[in-house]
Amino acid sequence: MDSEHFPDMGEAWALEWDYSVEHEGGFVALTTNVMTPISPVAIRRKITLKSGVSGFVCDYQIRNLSPNEIKFLWKIHPAFEINETCRIEIPAKSGIVDPRYARYFSQTKYPWPFVRSKSREKVDISEVDPSRNDCTLHYVTGLKEGVVSFVDQRNSLRTTIRFDREKMNSVWLFLAYDGWRGHRTAVIEPSTSYPFDLATAIRQGHYSSLSGNGRFESSVELQVSQSKQVSTKKGDGATGQGE
Repeated sequence: MDSEHFPDMGEAWALEWDYSVEHEGGFVALTTNVMTPISPVAIRRKITLKSGVSGFVCDYQIRNLSPNEIKFLWKIHPAFEINETCRIEIPAKSGIVDPRYARYFSQTKYPWPFVRSKSREKVDISEVDPSRNDCTLHYVTGLKEGVVSFVDQRNSLRTTIRFDREKMNSVWLFLAYDGWRGHRTAVIEPSTSYPFDLATAIRQGHYSSLSGNGRFESSVELQVSQSKQVSTKKGDGATGQGE
């Protein structure tokens, strides 16, 4: 598989998936299945919504259908609409700037969430700043918990994503502040590996692997709740995540 060429963002996202729906008294569940055309892999995703719960659970299974090891990178990809009152809360130690966006910063590794700009100003990556008019990608590592929250104070909403830290050991942040095709979004991506390029991840030893005929299973929970109003003044330490 090392000599294969894969499409940007992997094989599964642009495919047509089979699906089935379960609907009983207290829940509804959507199960989707797909076989990838390059890797000998079967992927199943089950999304379950329970009555009275403001969120859902995604159960994932990836099966290796071959007797050979498969090295892989897998992540989820929720995108959030942003405004100037939003922030991203991740209990973590470190951040890494993807090399393609190093031109915006004077350092590539930094203590989460504070990185130095080219002008040596301290930038809090956890505070959404649509006025910056740029697009950057960061890998947040050294996770203390398998959780990340996106807080939208304008709409009094907190979206919390919980995942297995042993299986998903980093969070990617693709932050498009009008700097990529005019999009204004924060894409928050718990991931098994980093960086974005699998070949580089393999060289650096950050990849995940499936043994011959093995399987990877993991659950992700997403919950939406009311958010209390707190100060979002830049540099006030509201996130409490910096070192």
